[in-house]
Amino acid sequence: MIGSRSAERPHAPRQMLSRDEKRCLSAENKKEWLAFPGLPGTHLTWRKGRSGSWELVSGDGAVWASRHGRSVTAAGKSYEVRDVWEGGKRPRLSSRWERRELVDSSGVVVLGWTGTHFKGIAKTVLSLGGINYEFPIRGSMYRTKTVMSAVEIGGPGHCLARFRLTCGWYRAANSWRYYPPRSVEVVVSPNSLSASQMALVIAVASSWLRTYFTGGSGLIWPIHG
Repeated sequence: MIGSRSAERPHAPRQMLSRDEKRCLSAENKKEWLAFPGLPGTHLTWRKGRSGSWELVSGDGAVWASRHGRSVTAAGKSYEVRDVWEGGKRPRLSSRWERRELVDSSGVVVLGWTGTHFKGIAKTVLSLGGINYEFPIRGSMYRTKTVMSAVEIGGPGHCLARFRLTCGWYRAANSWRYYPPRSVEVVVSPNSLSASQMALVIAVASSWLRTYFTGGSGLIWPIHG
């Protein structure tokens, strides 16, 4: 069921790594980050569109999706991000959304997600077609050779897509509200979901790689691996 609490999994406490472990992990992250352009699949980037929108485009210039605020357009169809609040409505300013959904023009939910990528913890779980997906992040502290994967929970373990951050962590944390997807590159695996499904997943998930570095009260959370 989309957005059900059972979709959320408890996040394991972050392990403290030794200096040598951090150095080794950083080298692995850098190697993975540098190999990104050569990965098999469809490579996508974000570019500025008209009237403040952002377009997700492939190397041949085909537009997979566009996003403007909470609106998403893909394959000629329009969608909106909808918040679902605890108790069914937002009773006070301190209330938090329980889950978010992407709905079509008829109000039908096409995908939903719970949790967040925030304060250095990747806890978002996305549900699509009755299957749940998680988005783990690997990256090195400060230099931010950072890659996020889309992986089916309990599945065979192969990635549906990978996302690469091309700016530093400080810029990612401080400018994500104003330049949401520009510094995120994506490669969709050959054996992934349909292009129309992946276009919607990428449209909502790209910003998670940036908000991951953002903390409350202006705090910044560089990742350690």
